[in-house]
Amino acid sequence: MIVSIHQPSYWPWLGHLSKIMKSDYHIILDDVDVKRNSYQYRNIFNNNNKITYLTLPVDKTYRKRICDLSFKNNTWPEEHLKLLSIYYNKTNYFDEIYSLIEPIYKIGKHMKPCEFLTETINSAMNMLELKTPLMSSKVLNVDGNKGTKILNLVKKVNGKVYLSGEGAKEYLENMNEIFLENKIKIIYNKYLLPKYDQSNKLSFIPGLSCLDLLFYQGIQNARFIFKR
Repeated sequence: MIVSIHQPSYWPWLGHLSKIMKSDYHIILDDVDVKRNSYQYRNIFNNNNKITYLTLPVDKTYRKRICDLSFKNNTWPEEHLKLLSIYYNKTNYFDEIYSLIEPIYKIGKHMKPCEFLTETINSAMNMLELKTPLMSSKVLNVDGNKGTKILNLVKKVNGKVYLSGEGAKEYLENMNEIFLENKIKIIYNKYLLPKYDQSNKLSFIPGLSCLDLLFYQGIQNARFIFKR
């Protein structure tokens, strides 16, 4: 059983979704402290071939957990929909994708930020045809920090392999023996980011939200490009 773990993100990038695709279970790490200027509540979008951050207006109180965040106002859903429309209304598949994400924003003001973030992950998974079950680390309720918490989460769901992002290598390598003592193997996700047609004018912009691929390529093409 392969388990992956990742903090929630706003319309996750393809690297995050590739971890989900390769896993039997994916745990959303939502009971850790929020970090300022992180991808926990924002992401990068393509605004007329310029990199632009779109950030959820959350209360980033010191030492507050992601699962305990609240929104600062209830006007953000309309504002974010308008901005996404400005960014992508000239793409070939705007109507197809916009019609699928609009209902999420319509009910977003009635959700907590963590619920809305999870909803964007679920929606992206549905559009890319990913079936991996999602779990909440808050619900699993284990102790520990960093590597120890990861270990305890994988054990809680009876995982035998932990699929990690390469960014965690530095602190996980020191725990490799402990994982092996618990009969859990650590492997690292290697994902070659696909290039796709974003514009006929400028060079490809990598690392954007998954919505960029979907708006430019549509659901069927996006599934093929992502999974190949």
